[in-house]
Amino acid sequence: MGVHEFDLRVRLEEVAARWSQLTPLMVQMGIIEDLLDRKLVLMVREGESFTLHISGEGMHLEEGKDPWAHAFMCTTLEQWRRILNGEKPFCAIFRMDPEPRRDTVRLDQLALVERFSTVLQAMVNLSRAEAGAEGGGERS
Repeated sequence: MGVHEFDLRVRLEEVAARWSQLTPLMVQMGIIEDLLDRKLVLMVREGESFTLHISGEGMHLEEGKDPWAHAFMCTTLEQWRRILNGEKPFCAIFRMDPEPRRDTVRLDQLALVERFSTVLQAMVNLSRAEAGAEGGGERS
């Protein structure tokens, strides 16, 4: 894989590991209380999908789409790259980016998706800041 290629599975595994590392602190501070014991499906329009299980022990990643998930988030692979690199939160993409077509979130899933998007964005940016401070630079 080239330096600038993006592997969603690998990046989600990194996010899940970091999330799990921060879970005790996020639980103690009440940051993820409303996300605990939830499943979210992250889908790529081009076909790939992953289910994230969030619990008090951390985040676990499974390949595929769990039909019983609490929320479904879908966009392009390029948009997932931007989200997971901290360039843009998922909520900004599904609300404001109409090209090539706007992805939708069901109204009954909106609060969960927005909450997850906010926590994910903060965590990704924290990780980027830590990597920059350690001389790790930015991700591709």
